[in-house]
Amino acid sequence: DLLIPYQLKLDRIYASELQKLGYITPQQHRAMQKGLRRLAKEYRARKLSVVGYEDVHTLVESRLSDWYGDLVGNIHLGLSRNDQIVTLMRMWMKDQANTTLHDLKSLTATIKREMKEKGNLTFVGYSHHRVAMPTNYAVLLKSYSTGLSRDKEALRFWLELYDESALGAGAGFGSPIELNRSRIARRLGFKKPTESSIDTVTTRWEPEARLADTIKIMMNHLGTMAQDFIINSMEGINVISLPPEYCTGSSIMPQKRNPDVLETIKRKAIDIEGEAFKLSSIGRGNISGYNRDTQGAKYWI
Repeated sequence: DLLIPYQLKLDRIYASELQKLGYITPQQHRAMQKGLRRLAKEYRARKLSVVGYEDVHTLVESRLSDWYGDLVGNIHLGLSRNDQIVTLMRMWMKDQANTTLHDLKSLTATIKREMKEKGNLTFVGYSHHRVAMPTNYAVLLKSYSTGLSRDKEALRFWLELYDESALGAGAGFGSPIELNRSRIARRLGFKKPTESSIDTVTTRWEPEARLADTIKIMMNHLGTMAQDFIINSMEGINVISLPPEYCTGSSIMPQKRNPDVLETIKRKAIDIEGEAFKLSSIGRGNISGYNRDTQGAKYWI
């Protein structure tokens, strides 16, 4: 269901292109756009779901056909489910990458404020999980912001690398109709279309794998931060105190303040590492062109 709004946007833009190029009539175009607006209204009302349909593409096709019959039958003329899903996934991942980038900026800004306010406080430096040398809080916080800054750069690199629309690549060998792929790409919010239709489809898994790998490294950085705060807040060390709103109690010992949020961050880092490995393995040894194996990448969301 997460891909429904992206499919509706794609279809609105593509229907306009089909009319512009003379593949559908103004009457067909009006029916398509009216139906897509109805579907968007249903989605906002949480009354639209992919459940019961093969995929999000057939959901739209089936619902529009129920309302308008043959008038809307050409809404995906010249497209494959391959180039549609690659485009939808990139649209969704771009939004997710930008959201994560925004969150990282917020986190690093918070770290900088903490450095300014409390950076001179003495802190323990560890080596081999043993007390090593005294340092100050700012040195530790600077290590966090440095790693997270690399994560921000990695996300920006991913956004630059995959800012390309797959629409028009078909099932790997292009579209049977003449399309202005550059114009479609720009209208969908991409910088340009993909250069090779075969590569676009063969490597359906690749953008997901690269993004997951970037998130994996970011989560490892966050996991180190979490472990530092857990250890330094332990009884007997008590270098820092965790805010109660980020802790939980114990069912049998209600006086405890357990660092469940921080422990969950560490666990999620492990989850992401597993997903990143699976995604990077999907493309191993595939022949050029469409491989059903690559469909597994879309279930990542």
